[in-house]
Order: sequence, then structure tokens, then C-alpha cells
Amino acid sequence: MMDNLPPEPLMPAVADIPARTDSYFNRTKAIVTRFGDRQVTYAVFLRRPVISAPRLALDWLRAVAAERGLALDITLTHEEGTWVGAGEPLIYITGSFVGLTDLETILLQKLGAPCVAAHNAYQMCLTLPKAAFIAMEARHCAGSEMEEMMAYAASVGGAAARREGAIGFIGNANDATAGYFGRAAGLGTMPHALIGYAGSNVRAAEMFHETFPAENLTVLVDYFGREITDALAVCRRFPALAAAGKLAFRLDTHGGRFIETLDPQVSYAVLEQHAPGAIRRYRSETELRFLVGTGVSAAGIWAVRDAASGAFEGITGLMERPDGRGIALRFAFWVHVRGHGLAREAAGAALRFAHQRVPRVVAIARESNISSRLVLGGIGMRPYESFMRDGELMLSYESVYPTKG
Repeated sequence: MMDNLPPEPLMPAVADIPARTDSYFNRTKAIVTRFGDRQVTYAVFLRRPVISAPRLALDWLRAVAAERGLALDITLTHEEGTWVGAGEPLIYITGSFVGLTDLETILLQKLGAPCVAAHNAYQMCLTLPKAAFIAMEARHCAGSEMEEMMAYAASVGGAAARREGAIGFIGNANDATAGYFGRAAGLGTMPHALIGYAGSNVRAAEMFHETFPAENLTVLVDYFGREITDALAVCRRFPALAAAGKLAFRLDTHGGRFIETLDPQVSYAVLEQHAPGAIRRYRSETELRFLVGTGVSAAGIWAVRDAASGAFEGITGLMERPDGRGIALRFAFWVHVRGHGLAREAAGAALRFAHQRVPRVVAIARESNISSRLVLGGIGMRPYESFMRDGELMLSYESVYPTKG
């Protein structure tokens, strides 16, 4: 897979190693040089499960050894692309202590990051096994050396997932490291800037297709916040490309909003139905309870709107408190709509909804927040304890659904 890559200079060069390594290794080298060298064996391991991606590290190590005239015995215990457990030796390196001791820092730089990134790539590909991934590491990397490590890692992790039935990574976004994916050039069609220049997704697609008629067309459809509408419009404009499987869409929707027509609750419902591993593989059980837990959850937040105008006036909802107090009622309204009973009506509805599912609901209010305390008391909640938070006295309220005697 690397045949298309040009030869790279040794990075860092042998002369630069002392400045790039941790100082205690340089001092160790000086001490061992003074008191006598020995043959040593390094057992190189990582403290978390990874996918073996040692090629860049070993290539560098062998190049340094050749330049220094070091005789090394290197044993790779886990072949590239295989699973490595936490703490399991990945490589054994035997040789001169003087010759090896100042190489550890840089060797681990070139080994650890690719192995962890390969593991992440592997998990991504298995989570969405029918998706073809393009590695776009270059813009997120701190320099060309990291760019190469991440491209290599994506190729290794993707190949490992492909052996288990996933499509994996089919390429990357730039020419310099495309060889890791068996390609001569990078993939990609258009950034957001081209959409803005063209004025619409359809026009941008037309311009690209006219300029590169032989290329597959991947259209970025989140620019105007109409991901579904604009994707369908592009399909209608290029039905032949869509039918031939040469039309695809890229989503880069930012974290400040959801894809067109979705909200938190619907988004997680879609993921749970079609790709549950995408949630469960990347979120802790605590996070899942907040986001998609059974009964009530953080997704149980309701918007309160004026029935006549549809104007947003506030929210009410239920969430599981992280301090262990239980399912909590929350509400907040614009200042200009307070004093008309909206908070009491909305919070009461949320409380009744909760009691259809759980016997006990709590709420927290500052002692000084008389308005919220009146709302809580008005819907039947009673204070049961107090505590200090950031110098303020907080009151804990509860509502316990009567049990059947």
C-alpha cells in the first residue's frame, strides 16, 4: 500500500535526537557510557487496547540503527492490524543500552499515536460497516509528520475492520499520503467556500461536474441548514449519477444545531434503530441515561409556545441528576411571560408525565428564588432537605406518587 509514497527524510535526523528526546534519557546515556555499556531488551507496550500500527516507528528505528551502526534484534509480537491488549508487549528490542536509551521518546511518539488512532479508525468502521470512509486528517494535524502518522493509522484501522466485513477507509483527502490507501491522489470534491461561491448546492454540483466530468460527485449539503432538502434537489438534478452510484453526500453539520428535521430525541431514536453501536460504543452508561435512558431523560425537554403566535416562551423537562438525588423537574421561562401561571401549568404537566413512569421526582431551587419555590409548592412538591452550593442555600423538593395500599 506504500509503493506510491516518495522516500521520506529521517525525521528527526540522528543529529537532532538529543534535542528531541527527554533529558533524563540523555543523562542515562552519559552515565551508561561512563560506567559501561550492556545489552538490554526493551519490552514496548501501551497502557490501553490498540490496533498494532508499528511500521513508521520501526522504519525510523531501523534507519537510525543503520546510521549509528547499531546491531538490533527486533521482534514484533503483534502483526500490523491486529488487536493488542492493554499492557501487552508489542515489540521486543534487544541491543546496546547506550545506543537505544535516547531513542525511547521518539520511538513512542511514532508508535503510540498511530496505534491509538488505528484503534479509533477500526471502531468507527465497525460501527458503520456499510459506510465508506475518507480520511481527512491533514487539516487537523500539527504538521506533516503527524499527518503521515494519522493517514497510516486510518489505513491500518480501516484494513483491520475490512477483514471483519466493513468497507472501511477507501482513501484520504490529499495526495501526499494517498499511497497508504493504494491511491495515487487524494479524494474530495468541494468545501463550504465553493457552496457559498456558487450560491446553491445544485449550482456548486453543476460547476464541479462540468469541470471534472469523469469524477464521482460528493456534495456538501449542510451549508444552508437544509441537508435533506438540498440533497434531494441534487439527486433530482443528477438522476443518472445517482442511479449509477456515483453521487454521494457529505455532512459537516456543526454541533450548534441538528440536521434538518431532527432534534435530540429524534436523533438518538434514529441512531438507536439503525446504528446502536454508534451510541453505545462511544458513550458511558451515565451519559446514555442522560441522553436516551428509558422513561424520562434529558431528551424529555419540552418547549412551551404561545398557542396563538407560536412564539417560544420557555421550557420544562426532566433529567436524572448527576448527584444521585434522582429524576429532577426543571423549568425556565422568559422574564416577560412570567406571572401568568405558565411555569406552574407546564411544570405540573411534566410532573404528571413523570409520575406515570417513576414514583419519585425531585427539584432544586435557591432559597432566594421565591418564584420557583411558589411554582414547586403550587404543583404539590414539598421541601425535604437543604444544602450549600457556591455560597448559596439550596432547597431540595420532592413529589412522591402515592402507592396503592
